[in-house]
Amino acid sequence: MPPCLLDTPLHVRYEYYRVFLHTGVPFKEIRLPFRPDWSDYDALWTYLRQLPALKGKVFPERTEKQVWAAVQNEFHSGSRGICMSGSIRYHSLSDSCPLFDFQLLPLKLEKTYRLSRRFGCDRFLELDMPNLTGKRVPSVLRDMGRKGKPMVIDWLFEEWHRIFGRCWVPFCQKPKEGGKQARIESDDIDKGVDHRVWFFAVEGHNFQSNSGTPKDSETVESRSAWTVEGLLNWLRPTRQNKDEASHKLYARTILGKLSTSFFRIY
Repeated sequence: MPPCLLDTPLHVRYEYYRVFLHTGVPFKEIRLPFRPDWSDYDALWTYLRQLPALKGKVFPERTEKQVWAAVQNEFHSGSRGICMSGSIRYHSLSDSCPLFDFQLLPLKLEKTYRLSRRFGCDRFLELDMPNLTGKRVPSVLRDMGRKGKPMVIDWLFEEWHRIFGRCWVPFCQKPKEGGKQARIESDDIDKGVDHRVWFFAVEGHNFQSNSGTPKDSETVESRSAWTVEGLLNWLRPTRQNKDEASHKLYARTILGKLSTSFFRIY
């Protein structure tokens, strides 16, 4: 994370990341000679277009103004919350470039779910991913045989992923509906996404140390550190469910993440 961005609001960091990822401009080119009014999306967008490193670049889709207003209200607007999302796809030139290409989608408003209502929409990130096996994966991964998929999974689930000033750890995934049809068949490399992975922000810039469950009173800018283990134990208490089959516990995790209903899962 460029140091000059660390003290900006989370949604501003997200927008910077999204634009720089889309244009392919290195983050080292980010400069903040002055700070526009972050609440004015048009001013921010104009400011970004005038940066020397971004002049003449094709920008991504703009974020809707009602969404930009919601991020300044603790990532909420009525019964809906802000969703941060994107995708990890195979790079089209993966033999000479990094294996994956990371992109972020515009912030959007969606129905909240149990976890986001309790711990904040800003602590969750959704990323779509392609299959890790098959004839149409990049040759660098296919040539690794059976070792390739476990290595990617270990990297994905065992590492902390540092994005826009926070550390993210995945806590569940499920097949993406319609993923197998979302492909560009003319390419040799599979551009479709077949899985959705949900990440939880365990640490981050200005996060406070914490020894228990985060308080309800926390805000986007006053979060406390927590673990995925703590999150899952809160959702479906491990000790009370230690005799349950693992697939049942996983199903309850998915329900807690996907359900928009107000109910408790045991």
